[in-house]
Amino acid sequence: MGPRRRCGPWPPGDRSTLKVWSHGAWRYAPVRARQDFPDGRVVYQVDIDLRGDTSVTTRSYAWPQPGLRREHGTRTPG
Repeated sequence: MGPRRRCGPWPPGDRSTLKVWSHGAWRYAPVRARQDFPDGRVVYQVDIDLRGDTSVTTRSYAWPQPGLRREHGTRTPG
């Protein structure tokens, strides 16, 4: 079992955002939550339009990786 992971949501009006490489373009992805695991892994849950066709879905991505970039931060204390 071990230590629990920590998960923090952002309020909708003050979300951090990432850029995610998908289908040949960098896609805007507002962050829904960040999960910090005891072993040091970080996973971001984001809302994203993967194909650029306005169909938004929620995905989770491990940080860091080459297909992710920081877009902008938040004023919400983390």
